[in-house]
This record gives sequence, C-alpha cells and structure tokens, in this order.
Amino acid sequence: MSGTGKMYGYARVSTKEQHIDRQLIALKEYGLKESHIYSDYMSGKDFNRPAYKKLIHKIKQGDIIVIKSIDRLGRNYQDIIDQWRLITQDIGCGIHVLDMPTLNTSGDPKDLLSRFITDMILQVLSFVAENERSNIKQRQKEGIKAAKARGVDFGRPKAKIPKDFWKYYVRWKTGETAPMELVKETGMSTRTFYRRIRELDRRYGNFSPDKIKEIMITEDIPYEHETKEDFIPKPKKDGTPRKPNPNKKLPPDQGGEFIVLVPVDRS
Repeated sequence: MSGTGKMYGYARVSTKEQHIDRQLIALKEYGLKESHIYSDYMSGKDFNRPAYKKLIHKIKQGDIIVIKSIDRLGRNYQDIIDQWRLITQDIGCGIHVLDMPTLNTSGDPKDLLSRFITDMILQVLSFVAENERSNIKQRQKEGIKAAKARGVDFGRPKAKIPKDFWKYYVRWKTGETAPMELVKETGMSTRTFYRRIRELDRRYGNFSPDKIKEIMITEDIPYEHETKEDFIPKPKKDGTPRKPNPNKKLPPDQGGEFIVLVPVDRS
C-alpha cells in the first residue's frame, strides 16, 4: 500500500476529554505501527499543532500519511487545501483517507488523473466543512442575541466598592486622616484608592461632612456604567490630593493616571 516509502498515521481530537481510540484502532488495522502514529489534542481551526508539525518534518518523498477522515486533518477550507498541496506536491507524499478511499493519492506527479479527481473532491468536502463551521458560529451568535433579549447577562460581573471602604471615604471627606495614610491603611494602590474615592465623590460630593457621617452603607456599591474618560492626578508630596481637571487629560508620565468615570445626574 505504501510503495517504497513509509506509512505514517495522523489522529486528532479537539480536546483531551474526547476519545481518540477509534482513530488509533482504524490506523493500526490499516497496517500502521504505533510508533508511526502522531496524535494531537487540539482544535482543527489551524495547523499550528505540535504533533502535526513533527509529522511534516518527518515525512519524505514517497511516504504516505493516513488519516481516518478529512476533518481530522483540519477544518479550515483554505488551510486544508494548502496543506494537502504541500504534502502531495511540494514534499511528494501521498495521503490516504480511510473513510473516503476516493481521495487517496500516491503523491506521484505523473498520476495526473488521480490528482485532478482528488483536488476536485477535496475542495467540495473542505467547503462543506468550512460552511458548517460558519453555520455553527452563526447559530451561536443568534443564541447569544436571543439570550441577551431575555435578560441574560454575559461577561464578568461589574466591579463594586466594598461597603467597608465607606469609613475611609468618610475620613477622607472630613479630613480626619491624611490621604496617603488612608492609602496605607487600606493596603491598596493609590490608583485604586482614588478611583473609589472619585466614584463615591461623584455621588456624595455635594453632601456636607456631617451629612456624610450620618449615612450608613449596608452593602457593596457598584461602579456606574463607564462612558467617559477622565484622570486622577497623583497626590502632592505631602499627601494632599490634587483637584482633577475634567477638561485636561495628562499622560501618565506627566502626573496623570487615566481611569474611566461617569458623571452622575444630581438634578
């Protein structure tokens, strides 16, 4: 079956949770040695796979690569065509497809009829596989869109300011403690500290210090929806915070730290 060259098998499943045994059994029954079978546990969306790369570097002119089915080689239409031609035309090897013997080719450049028939069938089958992949993606998009319409929330949860941070905000608002001392007490970065301060100040900035002390926070405070870029300058050397200028945006190397803030309607 393999002429003067050697036979090598290639098997692939998308994940390690999937079973590759059926492919390995079929390859061995075809006469392949276990040491000549290369296996990948990766998606077929491209050919950047370790075992496949080793196989391509191993084969020589006159060898045969055996696969269980065309989709084990890959799933991307154009990539399959390119790899097929690399193996059969550039390297000069044959490919045998166990589930579709009509596709079998020897890699012999003189076998023009076989190569013509193989290329024609291959393009049809590869197109079908690629078209199915596109259909799957389209169905996924439609499913996500329908889920969002039902109110299903995708993505990571919105960040929240822990309710325990409120006491630091009160001390910052009343001026009881120097800002940098508060930063040290919280154990967080200056950027995070001032981002939380700024968010709370957007909501409670018009309240007097006495009124702020009266407010009781019983649950974490979610950040508002982020729609506007702003920055909080680094505090002065003595720890006194600089007043942000919303109309001026400085790069980080000039003392500005960019964050995303939202103006709150206090009307």
